[in-house]
Amino acid sequence: MKRITFFILLFFIAGHINAFCQDADIKEFTSKLDKSNKALENPKKNTDPKTWIERGNLLQSIASANTQLIRGDMTQKEVKLFMNEPKKVISGPEAGKEQYVYDRITLTFINGKLKSWKETQQIIANPIGEAFNSYNKASELDVNGKNKSAIADGLKNLKTLFLKEAFNYYSLNDYTGAFNSFKQILDINEMKQINLPNDTAFIYNTGYTAAAAGLNDEAIKYLSKAAELKYKDPGVYKNLKLAYFAKKDTANGLNALEKGVALYPGNLEIMVELINYYLLKGNKDKAVSYLSQAKAADPKNKSFYFAEGGLYSNMCDKIDTQLADIDKAKRKELDNIDEAKKAEFKSTGNNMKKYQPIKDKYQKLSDAVGSKYKTKADSLRAVYSDMQLKAVEQYKKAAEIDPSYFEAYYYLGNLYVNSGNKIHNQAAEVENDKYEAFKAKGDEEFKKALTYFEKAHEINPKDRDAMTYLKKLYYRLNMTDKYNEINKQLEESK
Repeated sequence: MKRITFFILLFFIAGHINAFCQDADIKEFTSKLDKSNKALENPKKNTDPKTWIERGNLLQSIASANTQLIRGDMTQKEVKLFMNEPKKVISGPEAGKEQYVYDRITLTFINGKLKSWKETQQIIANPIGEAFNSYNKASELDVNGKNKSAIADGLKNLKTLFLKEAFNYYSLNDYTGAFNSFKQILDINEMKQINLPNDTAFIYNTGYTAAAAGLNDEAIKYLSKAAELKYKDPGVYKNLKLAYFAKKDTANGLNALEKGVALYPGNLEIMVELINYYLLKGNKDKAVSYLSQAKAADPKNKSFYFAEGGLYSNMCDKIDTQLADIDKAKRKELDNIDEAKKAEFKSTGNNMKKYQPIKDKYQKLSDAVGSKYKTKADSLRAVYSDMQLKAVEQYKKAAEIDPSYFEAYYYLGNLYVNSGNKIHNQAAEVENDKYEAFKAKGDEEFKKALTYFEKAHEINPKDRDAMTYLKKLYYRLNMTDKYNEINKQLEESK
């Protein structure tokens, strides 16, 4: 999945270096919370919006008690400046990872930068959510709007806390947690004191994290709304496709991609999604169309040329299958003709005087069948030749962009091996005087294959598949010394 849009609030606090939550702070917060709880038991105070605003403000302070000074990408030096030395430092297991363990929170650093945190002790469970409930209650009670400004201030601050929480959840790969935090921001935006129901960045992030969490219905809901509001990010359409495909709804998924590529004609992310889909489905025309657009947008991307080469190679494989089916059908018809000829001859009492006319009759039928299937096969072989040339062209272009592209050379070799095998198979069916010419033609294809497999082997000397092809080619071409050398390498690589 693509990026996520976050607005990170930087906290600049002066003259308050050791602002990490201390025992005294906890006692103070606990005392104030007890006082707030008692206020809620008072029927008069319980219906006063100010009581709930004060509670919301208190819960916000409690929610940020352990994290008010930390932000993503802080250095370890900065953290120590604000929070003093940790109680314990845990290194690894990943390279560059360290954890600073404090009494109430553990901070995780990657390569010296703060990546995420986890509170290990809280004064109250889910204080940020309870703060929202308090402001929501205050809003219900504030029928005359006298406290609108105070509620709005509290909600704006709360959005910042939810955003910070969403960022942290995302860093922890807790996408459900990130989604819930973004959803709470949308709930705040819906409130009359804020009234920002169409804040597209937050709507998109809510849908994006829902998709990452596998909450596909929620993802579709919010990403579709972001698209309706014309949020300017092609990721909307890619992620909509992923959510729809996860629900097996390919029609709407493809529709999302088609809309995306129409709005962002040069966007490679969307085009790659379409290319991969049509490649898997074997839709050559669609795949080639999008590959052409992708190459125009990024002409130095070897993967696009390799993918198109693979598409043409797959077409060659399909034609091979069709040719095999044609040969099978031809042999079946010829066998039936032969059986009919034998039966008719037998019905004459094996009268040799009647054999020649019967033989001539069935030879004409056999010739007609052979001609029929030869026409079909020749037509397919012409297409095969065209597809092979196109595949070679694309693989060569990929190798030209990246001369160390093992796969391009490997599949070029594979193409010529298949071509050589095909010609050798044809040689077995031609007249004797044409056999040597066919065999020589097939050997020329093997020699071309050899060039590419040798290059592939040079790039990756440990690849056993390339070595196996080389062994077979050296054997076919009577290259004994080379055969013995590669055979030795194969044995040593076991």
